[in-house]
Amino acid sequence: QKHGIVEKDVVLAFSHKLREKLEATGRYKVLMTRTDDTFIELNARREFGENNKAQLFVAVHADYANSSARGATIYSLRPEVAGMLQRSAKGDLNEVNAVNKELPKTAEADIGAVKEILADLYRREVDLNQARTNGFVKSVIGQMGASTSMKNNPDQQAAFVVLKSAKVPSILIELGYVSNAADAQLLVSDAWREKVSTS
Repeated sequence: QKHGIVEKDVVLAFSHKLREKLEATGRYKVLMTRTDDTFIELNARREFGENNKAQLFVAVHADYANSSARGATIYSLRPEVAGMLQRSAKGDLNEVNAVNKELPKTAEADIGAVKEILADLYRREVDLNQARTNGFVKSVIGQMGASTSMKNNPDQQAAFVVLKSAKVPSILIELGYVSNAADAQLLVSDAWREKVSTS
């Protein structure tokens, strides 16, 4: 708790508002890892997105700092970690290409061709994930920057557990710093939540 506010409360309030805005467009189905004061383990949050075949994953936080830092920041997965995950995901193709010995011999050529097509599609999906994430980050920064103050160089990379997916474009939004009096005042403002969630 800092400046009379608790991070988990303000991020949940913002997330509910964001869900409301997204669902009101009729274009999105929003699934939340939590809808109340329940702790969800970090890996379980990422797996929730993957298991539900999410097209986008957004983690929402409010940061603490010992400095006078303030403003929103958007994090995506550090490139070298993303590359490692992509290589790991491609390694899973061994399972896709495994020969099923129960299949009729006459079908082997056709089955091999289908497996190669599926493997190629999977490789492309893995490779596109980082590009999609980068586009997602730029879009959010552009829109959010018009409605609230952003930290200097708001496009940041990190190896946060919730971002470590080779399958789902994932970002972490730091709304601001609860340790900063000006940010804290915004974080508890209904008008600010309305404006920023709309952006």
